[in-house]
Amino acid sequence: MDTKPYLTERKKDIMQVFKKYDKENKGYIDLADIKEINRQLKESTDEETMRLMVEKADSNRDGKITF
Repeated sequence: MDTKPYLTERKKDIMQVFKKYDKENKGYIDLADIKEINRQLKESTDEETMRLMVEKADSNRDGKITF
C-alpha cells in the first residue's frame, strides 16, 4: 500500500493549521503566538505549560515552532 498520498494530504492539513496561527506569515509560531491562541480560545493554560509546548515542538531549539 502506497502511503505517499496520505502523507501528502496530512502534510497539507498540518500546513493549513500552521498558517492559520502564523497570522503574520513569519514562518514560525512562538510563545507570543501561543499566548494569543490561548487568549482567543479562552483557555487558562499557564505560561510554563505554554513554554513547554513550544519547547516540545521546537526542533532546532530556537524558541520557535517552524514548519
